[in-house]
Amino acid sequence: MENILDQDFQRERTEAEQSELNLLLVDLRICMEKIRQGRIALYVMIGFTVLGTVLGLTSEIEWLFVFLEAAVVIGIYLFCIYYLAKNPLVSFIVALVTYLGMNILYGIIEPSNIAKGILVKAIIVYYLIQSITYSVRLRDYIRRGHNLGVEREDLLTMV
Repeated sequence: MENILDQDFQRERTEAEQSELNLLLVDLRICMEKIRQGRIALYVMIGFTVLGTVLGLTSEIEWLFVFLEAAVVIGIYLFCIYYLAKNPLVSFIVALVTYLGMNILYGIIEPSNIAKGILVKAIIVYYLIQSITYSVRLRDYIRRGHNLGVEREDLLTMV
């Protein structure tokens, strides 16, 4: 049972704890910048999906299928962007799986699609994988901050 006198008690950090918190904040800033780059990659993916939809309308593929596919993919990417604040790891994993799945599907439908834009595809995959890596680090940094007595929201506002 929790002692009622201990509620809302904040003790001062020792010098070693404050030093560790400062180092944690430096690492957290770098981590948040990499996650922001991943968010930009998600916006770029939405832009390429819209561009692909417009270009897909000029081909002989059924326009309703093109719009439906684009709406689903863009919806998934927008959900990932929205969910980033709560759980960036899940967001980036879902975005990467969706992106790779769509590219594999396009490659099965038309094998020449694999080679088209390979550099851009590689850059997007790189940023998504990097964002996944830094999302795992973010989770560890939040856990370390909690061990220092700093809650998640407070830690993220310090950055």
